[in-house]
Amino acid sequence: MTVHRGRLTSLEVAVLWELMSNDSLPFPLMHSPTHQYEDDYIRAKRSTAERLLRVLPPDAQQLWEAAVNPDIVIWAAGEAPDDAKDMSAVTRVVGLRREGYAVVLVQQPGESIEDGGDIDVYETDVPGLAKAVIGRLPKVGRGKQGEVPILSRQPDGLDYSYGSSPVLDAIDPPQVRSDRWRNAKATQLGELKVEPGSGAHWIQDRRGHLVRWRDLVDDGRYLIDPKPNPVAIPVDDNEFERFVNQRVVELVRRIRENRPAERDFRVL
Repeated sequence: MTVHRGRLTSLEVAVLWELMSNDSLPFPLMHSPTHQYEDDYIRAKRSTAERLLRVLPPDAQQLWEAAVNPDIVIWAAGEAPDDAKDMSAVTRVVGLRREGYAVVLVQQPGESIEDGGDIDVYETDVPGLAKAVIGRLPKVGRGKQGEVPILSRQPDGLDYSYGSSPVLDAIDPPQVRSDRWRNAKATQLGELKVEPGSGAHWIQDRRGHLVRWRDLVDDGRYLIDPKPNPVAIPVDDNEFERFVNQRVVELVRRIRENRPAERDFRVL
């Protein structure tokens, strides 16, 4: 179950991170100071910190302490492929979990791609973190073309953007299907990554698991695992969630296998 805990400014979230950790805001969240002078910005941060410490309830403090020092992070970032000024397509979501706590932060678009707006705070259960993150992405249905092998472009001068259908897809050569998929108009391109957080600091291999998504007009959503011979896989939210949770399970296993023997630690 996911519960909306409120909305904070990017300054308030940045100050919470500074108060409770040595890290900066997690990607893809953004905070751009608006004060003209550094002294004014420092005073604003100090005033914000004092106010937050007064009004933050104890259960919220525990939640934030887990969020700023997570064992596992799931972040998602998307944007319009052809219009860098289309802020409505910008997606910034990060899910953070530690032991029994899980938080999802969703940032509203800013005035430009370098800026970020206010941040909605959601509390969820640990097993539902992937679902909660994916649920904050644009609502797009499952792709209609079936699995499409992504091959190198063949510049034959033909346009495969239109006229696709499940029947024709079944008989078209892989190169034709690949080119048609590549040439189709997309509403959003994005990346999602499952990676160890600062709480699992002993993990040396911190590469995590990256997957890309592409939303096509009048078609739907596809996942692409960036590996040799990639394939675009049509997914709905449930299939996307299962894909991500498989990567979470793999990361949990690595964290458990590599944790120091003397540390009393568990990953739920």
